[in-house]
Amino acid sequence: MLVIIVNVVYLLLSMLIGYLAYKFFKHIRKIVFIVVFLAPFLDLIIQKNIKTYYQAFKMEGEIYAYPELDADGKIESLDII
Repeated sequence: MLVIIVNVVYLLLSMLIGYLAYKFFKHIRKIVFIVVFLAPFLDLIIQKNIKTYYQAFKMEGEIYAYPELDADGKIESLDII
């Protein structure tokens, strides 16, 4: 029951902040809408951008060890017998 109450309070508070931002920033309403819409996901967007940057530019593509192969050329660690 407490989870439902907290979510309803969060929703009402978000609607109030969105309404106030809409009224006070009449000349940049589209920007305010985008900011309010993306605010809950802002940390995920930043995290994804940082991860993509490091994967693309900072990580070196070195392979330190290859898996061991058996006589048939298959990886031994994936053997099912």
